[in-house]
Amino acid sequence: MKSNPWNIAGSVIFRPSSNQNRKKLLTLHQWRPQPLNEKIKEYFKNPRNLEVMPDATIMGKGGDPGCGDYIELYLKIEKDVIIKASAMVAGCPYAIATTSAFTEMITNKSLDDAMMIAGDQVVTFLGELPQEKIHCSLMGPEALRNAAHNYIMARICTPMAS
Repeated sequence: MKSNPWNIAGSVIFRPSSNQNRKKLLTLHQWRPQPLNEKIKEYFKNPRNLEVMPDATIMGKGGDPGCGDYIELYLKIEKDVIIKASAMVAGCPYAIATTSAFTEMITNKSLDDAMMIAGDQVVTFLGELPQEKIHCSLMGPEALRNAAHNYIMARICTPMAS
């Protein structure tokens, strides 16, 4: 039976080209988790707004369920203002913390203003994230873009009452 040439280092998969490179990869690139800062720890241990919203106006998805970190963002929108945001998240503590914080950051904002919130603002709000976890801060804005698209399409495709 052949050995598997794929090795995992952090969140990145490398396929070394030789045995010598495999040895270097295993010794130089072993991923070690970094301790969570206090704010991230708080949002991970006591997450806010992590629930399915049955009366949501619209829902959007972010991340990649095939890779692990994934969210479904639920929005209750009235007069183009997000009056409530919640999410379901599958992922690491950073994914949970960034998603939880993002729901707080967009609540009571107009859809236009919420769309201006980028991943770097989530990182600034929570404090520094390890480089290999920055993608977690991008899932909320991605899900919001998808939800906004769904919201606009639903409004365009819904006939007006006469």
